[in-house]
Amino acid sequence: MEFRESVLRLLSNKISESDRKELLEKMETKAKEELAFTAYMVYYYNEIQHDHEKSHEFEALLKGKDLKRMAETDADLAYVVALFVGTSIYFDENIAEMQEWFALSSKNGNPLADFEMGFYHYQIAIEGEKKHSKKEFEKAITYFTKVKNAGLVEGTLALAELYIENDDVDNATKMFNDAIEKNDSDGYLGLALIEYDNKNYKKAKDFLLKSFNLDKNRVASFYLGGMYFEEKNVEEGLKYFEESANQGNFDAMFDLGVLYMEGEVVKADEKKAFDYFKVAAEYGDAGAQFYLGVFYKEGKVVAQNDKQARYWLESAAEQEDEDAIEMLNSF
Repeated sequence: MEFRESVLRLLSNKISESDRKELLEKMETKAKEELAFTAYMVYYYNEIQHDHEKSHEFEALLKGKDLKRMAETDADLAYVVALFVGTSIYFDENIAEMQEWFALSSKNGNPLADFEMGFYHYQIAIEGEKKHSKKEFEKAITYFTKVKNAGLVEGTLALAELYIENDDVDNATKMFNDAIEKNDSDGYLGLALIEYDNKNYKKAKDFLLKSFNLDKNRVASFYLGGMYFEEKNVEEGLKYFEESANQGNFDAMFDLGVLYMEGEVVKADEKKAFDYFKVAAEYGDAGAQFYLGVFYKEGKVVAQNDKQARYWLESAAEQEDEDAIEMLNSF
């Protein structure tokens, strides 16, 4: 099992939830043998899944290991050390040192390091001072181009999104078409969204169907569901929303929860609404966490439970959900 391929697949929106669980099991097994996998499991469970118990389980396997020394000759481990240093896991946070470790990882042949640095500069470009944004975008383009040239379609797609951010639709379209040549469903998805913005709805739907039919792309399925609902085709809308939710898209889960809770478009079913909200809430969706709190507070479907209600409302409030904050203030 290749470390880089595993990381990219784990974070992809094109992997089903069942396949993700299977991949995680394999990566956890590999983590008992290879240090890069061990360290990445610490990062993944700490920063992405927010499962600190699992994170500590793998962190125990790192005890006594001189990670930085070993990472000097291990490109994959250097990549994870950079993630650690950038997020204050295991080491103190140090952005300058993070960049050094990513640079070393890249130099030793890991294009994921360039991918991370591309997003680092992209975030600065959109969140930092406007006067620096052009220079930061240029740096991001340089890094994502390196990833693209290394043969990773993720670099191509990142460039496309960056061009979209800069209103450069022509270059974005070129990148999406390059992704299609690599048989990547997100290429079709990107073209679909461009056509939708241009109100070319038939073309948009055609591209979405191509994206979905290629590998059941869950984001394409979600947008297809939305388009069918706009056309008042409830049966097809539900079909694609449910397909997207089954593939692990919590946006689809949340929308299905609202549909079944409100009962205006589909027949009301509070049990289904609760089930969808519960899964989406566990993924970290603030809106779903709010509604789950309401269900527990009012004793809908489940037994009334103030402790659970407060837990989920506080989880939503931590993400600045105004409805959750208001309800907590009057709890």
